[in-house]
Amino acid sequence: LIVIDDGSGDATLERARQALENAPIPVRRIARENRGVAATLNDGIALARGEFIQLLHPDDRLRPRWIEAMLGALLGSDAEWGFARVAPIDRSGQPCARAADARAAAVMALQDGIMMAPTPGLSMLRGNPAISGGNLMFRKRLWETLGGLRDYRYTHHWDFCLRAALACEPVLVS
Repeated sequence: LIVIDDGSGDATLERARQALENAPIPVRRIARENRGVAATLNDGIALARGEFIQLLHPDDRLRPRWIEAMLGALLGSDAEWGFARVAPIDRSGQPCARAADARAAAVMALQDGIMMAPTPGLSMLRGNPAISGGNLMFRKRLWETLGGLRDYRYTHHWDFCLRAALACEPVLVS
């Protein structure tokens, strides 16, 4: 597990240290000056030694057994990358009701559009149904082939997905 604090002004790295002090896997923590999201993700991925990469941003949460399900889907299909539907949550981590939250409704509609495209990869042309980089799992070799994430302020994940879809079809995990 690689945790990079990209110049935050709060106690992020200390909180991560406390939360992970008894982790059953090796943890590498890095504190540095702010270089931006894409550069930080690229640096973390470059440090990773595994075959598969799972990103996780501070405002994302993975469902229980998500990594197991995604990894199983990738290995079962020999895919290079994949994503799943997401469930929008509010600031307190509670599910957002589609009818009560316009942004949640837009996210869910974008994901519903996956089914209208001939393939999950082609659904990327309408918008980013993967929604977040925390919803992507990919092989490190795909990241290397694509030259990493590009430094786009808001669309570095979508750009990665578009370029990845040109290289190979993703697996969609329900």
